[in-house]
Amino acid sequence: MSMLDPRLESIKSYPRAMRFYVLTLHEIVLESKPLKVLELGTQNGQSSKSILTALGKNGKGELISLDHKNRSGILDVEYPD
Repeated sequence: MSMLDPRLESIKSYPRAMRFYVLTLHEIVLESKPLKVLELGTQNGQSSKSILTALGKNGKGELISLDHKNRSGILDVEYPD
């Protein structure tokens, strides 16, 4: 298993169920190497961050994230385009 990306270190403080969910998403994206990922519901961006770091490690892919509220500014770290 690869080392956890430093941008995902905050996951350690999530409740146990959430931590598993976010890390599982990260692994799925790493292994499947998708060209596009559609995320429905952004909330605080934990899943978005996890998906984006996996896409960055893969060196390709795009995340399209939809939410019914304005979630601009939830990513406080630069993620690859």
